[in-house]
Amino acid sequence: MALYPGLDPQKAAKRHVRYAQALIDAGFEFELQTGQAGRDDVAGLMAESVAEAREDAGDPVAQAGFALNPQDSGIAVRSPDGELAGASVVAAVEFDERTALFLRGLGVAEAFRSRGIGTVLIGMTPQVLTQAGLPSRSRIVTRCPEVRATFFHRAAFTVEQPGAEVPEALARVGGELLPDFGPTACWAHMDVP
Repeated sequence: MALYPGLDPQKAAKRHVRYAQALIDAGFEFELQTGQAGRDDVAGLMAESVAEAREDAGDPVAQAGFALNPQDSGIAVRSPDGELAGASVVAAVEFDERTALFLRGLGVAEAFRSRGIGTVLIGMTPQVLTQAGLPSRSRIVTRCPEVRATFFHRAAFTVEQPGAEVPEALARVGGELLPDFGPTACWAHMDVP
């Protein structure tokens, strides 16, 4: 049984567009992360974000560090002065005859929080598939601490209760790709038509 069933995707999309437009109007830029450029900055932000999420979950040593894998892609958001404001890290995996996009990390630098950057990054996640030439129909999958479940719920994800069973193959691949947040970890997923 789902902890949160996910909000209406159309409402989430409207919020995404509103936040994205405000960020663009303020001079923020969005970059697809496919090569080596900016990877060190993104890896540092992801390590900080995962460590903070683990602390929020009450399990700060559940899994050490965060390493970018060679196949990882994602989106970076840069402030008008070029500073990394936020980023997402994703890995695409063929799963059950469709593409599963594992949201491995999502982070917003503290100075740039409460501007909708995380919401916009989630809304832009399917564009990673499009840019890679893959079908955009997919399922986005992630794992989060229960204390952060409402964020994903508001982004139209279905959030499963901690300890909920997921298909074995999904648990195996996700276990390799996604951070571990201990016993309060929730699986979250959203279908992208």
